[in-house]
Amino acid sequence: MEKEKNRSGLSPQTIYNYVMGLLWTVLGLAFLFRKQLNLSFGGRLDDDPILTIIFGVAAILYGGFRLYRGFTHKQ
Repeated sequence: MEKEKNRSGLSPQTIYNYVMGLLWTVLGLAFLFRKQLNLSFGGRLDDDPILTIIFGVAAILYGGFRLYRGFTHKQ
């Protein structure tokens, strides 16, 4: 089992971290640029631009953390 992991180079956990990191980053960017992309999330997020910015930045930071975790876990 250990040989297969080393041969492929990427464990399922590493792939999961990369995918989730990309998804969270894209979600954060969608929140930050929702007006330019003509997106409506409905409810309070459309009413409060500060809340939208906070969530967008938090999602990007979390996505960056997941990408970093995937990169360091690969080593």
